[in-house]
Order: sequence, then structure tokens, then C-alpha cells
Amino acid sequence: MKIELNVKDTLKIAAVVFTVVAFFMIFAAPVIYYNGLFVYTSDMVYFGKMPDIGEAAKPITLPVIGFILILVGGLGIGSTLFIKSKIERWLLVGYSVLIVLGAVFVVLVKSLFVQAYDMSFASNMFNLGAGPILAIIFSALAVVCVIVPEFIKFKK
Repeated sequence: MKIELNVKDTLKIAAVVFTVVAFFMIFAAPVIYYNGLFVYTSDMVYFGKMPDIGEAAKPITLPVIGFILILVGGLGIGSTLFIKSKIERWLLVGYSVLIVLGAVFVVLVKSLFVQAYDMSFASNMFNLGAGPILAIIFSALAVVCVIVPEFIKFKK
């Protein structure tokens, strides 16, 4: 059995890898910085495990849905490796939209966190940490890997 990979399929595989890496950024340690001193981790922000608040902690679930959308979009792009028909282009567009929508949900983590704990007076003191920023970067790279082969014709 001979396996033949062209540039388009290779870029799809790279997009799948980028989205899986972006999904695992949900567990990256600094999600939000407060005034450069205090770090809110993924347990505190996404799952509501605030040690000093206890029962009053509110989990921020929309970014978690965003991370799941990124993963589903990436795995969907991987599934198009086995589809060779005219619907493949439309599937790639749909999965790319899922990834972009997931990245938008991840961007909202800071504003949702500030609103949930009613800290709008100090919203400029909160900054995104490495986890959400890297997830957004890897999601953008995945979408670029999917879009580039549609506009550039590669020689076989």
C-alpha cells in the first residue's frame, strides 16, 4: 500500500497538530495576571476553584467551550484527509469557522472574568496570560494552514 502525501494534506496535518496544541493550552498555568503580581490559573478561572472565595466562585465556561470548538474544528480538518470530493472545501470552511469562533470565545476570558467577579473598576489591571494567547496563536496558524492551499496551486 502506497501512501502519497501532497502539500495540501501535509498542511492539514499541521493544522490538526496546531489545534490539538491550542486545546491543551487550557491547562497552561497563567490564564490571567492581576497587576503583574497575582496569577489566576486554569483551575481558578475555568473551573471555579478559587481558594479564598470558596462557594462564591464562579466558573467561566464560555472559554472552555471555545477550547472545545477549537479541538472539534481541528479534528474535523483531520477527517477531511479521507474525503476527496467537492464537499471537502465547504467542510474546511466550516471547520475553520469553528476554530475562529473558538478563538473568539477564548479571547473573552478576561472580560468575562472581570464581569463575573464585578471587578470592572480594575479591569485595566488584568492581563491575559500565556495560555489563552498561545491558544489564539496556534488557532490562527491552523486556519492559515487550511486557507493557504486554497489560494496557491502547488506543483505535483
